[in-house]
Amino acid sequence: MKRRSDRKSSKNTADTAAAMEAFRERLKAQIGEEEFEAYIASCGEEPARGIRTNTGKISPEALEALLPGPGERVPWCREGFYQEGDARPSESPLYYAGLYYIQEPSAMIPAALLPAANGSRVLDLCAAPGGKSVALAAKCGPDGFLVSNDISAARARALLKNLENEGFDNYCVTAEEPARLRAAFGRCFDAVLVDAPCSGEGMFRRDPQLKKSWAQKGPSYYSPLQLEILLEAEKMLLPGGYLLYSTCTFSKEENEEVIGAFLRQCPWMEIAEVRRTEGFSPGIGEGLENCVRLWPHKARGEGHFAALLVSRSKEDSAGAGAATSWFGEAAGSAQPPACVRTFFSQIKGQRWEDLCFYENGENLYVKRRDLPSGLRYLRSGLAAGTVREGRFEPSQALAMALRMEEYAYSLDLPADSDAALRYLRGETLTKDHLGEGLANYPSGAQVLVCCAGYPLGWAKAAGGSLKNRYPAGWRMQ
Repeated sequence: MKRRSDRKSSKNTADTAAAMEAFRERLKAQIGEEEFEAYIASCGEEPARGIRTNTGKISPEALEALLPGPGERVPWCREGFYQEGDARPSESPLYYAGLYYIQEPSAMIPAALLPAANGSRVLDLCAAPGGKSVALAAKCGPDGFLVSNDISAARARALLKNLENEGFDNYCVTAEEPARLRAAFGRCFDAVLVDAPCSGEGMFRRDPQLKKSWAQKGPSYYSPLQLEILLEAEKMLLPGGYLLYSTCTFSKEENEEVIGAFLRQCPWMEIAEVRRTEGFSPGIGEGLENCVRLWPHKARGEGHFAALLVSRSKEDSAGAGAATSWFGEAAGSAQPPACVRTFFSQIKGQRWEDLCFYENGENLYVKRRDLPSGLRYLRSGLAAGTVREGRFEPSQALAMALRMEEYAYSLDLPADSDAALRYLRGETLTKDHLGEGLANYPSGAQVLVCCAGYPLGWAKAAGGSLKNRYPAGWRMQ
């Protein structure tokens, strides 16, 4: 006699199998027999892998020269490279230096298609795990600002780490529902990205476990939620601004039908043209051809959908009041502690008097923006470090936001050196690893450890060695 757990498992397996058969029949009707057979054949192929250059730190050309193994450029993302063969980009110190982000090639589409430039104010509404936000922070530049949001605080913490690792200071991270963000910010963004939660059909090849969740929550569950998020996003968009909607599913119900319903409710919005490139297929349906579809049997990537929308409205016709202007510099303490002033005096070209400091307990922040109150912020300024008993300990985020040439006490390690690997594993560095270079650092100095000229983190000179300050949660395993 079968146990209860066995019967439940058998039923779940049968339910998933029935759901997948329904998915296949629906997709076959949507794209035709020939296309469907090509898609089924592609499901047996190895998924494409990729990395995207962090252009906030390095150009794609310079990264290509530094990193052995990147393959061809991803056609829809000039910063993206396919990874070939046995390349393991996550094991290189250059990855820990924030020079690139590991990202599935089709997932590069949303940020690549959203128009933004230095000075832009951008909202990434469903941002986790952070790949899109990292790309958008680079686009916004030092004069722009990114609000990176995910409704889940746990996922928002993960995207915060990714933004800190890539060395940005032009963002805040929130964990809020779209309606609360809209109520707080109003219409103030030049561009909004909605990479919406979806049924994940386009990722079945890469993650077969998604088939089980699809059986429980298919397109009919997600499409009303997607439209609701999209409508809230539009209410935060300035006239003339761009709204990018994307999913990783094949379903018309979650893609073209959501866009159609949105345009009926927001007739001042239009589908904008995007540069067509290798691998892009048109949207399905009359008037929806400018949408972008990626099919795994036609492109090197997983299934994806994107629609770039532009606002043609004047504010009054869209039913909006005057746009609220945020993101100016917030007021801070006029006089940080002496240990903080001493540390910042070691950053070349930077005067502590020019920075806006503010404290939260022992934690010290700089470059805080004037943001709406009442929201759940995981970060609203650059975490500079902590002040304890008259000592300042600089943060990992500050290390990654600096440039090696800016700081008085820097140690540069070759990317292929044993010392770089030891540092990333949390080990103390001694003369056995570094030779006579340790003589350059006074005892007690906070040393910025770098790799190929790019920061990795901090170490403290003490007793003829460098005591490792690399955070435990960031270390190479």
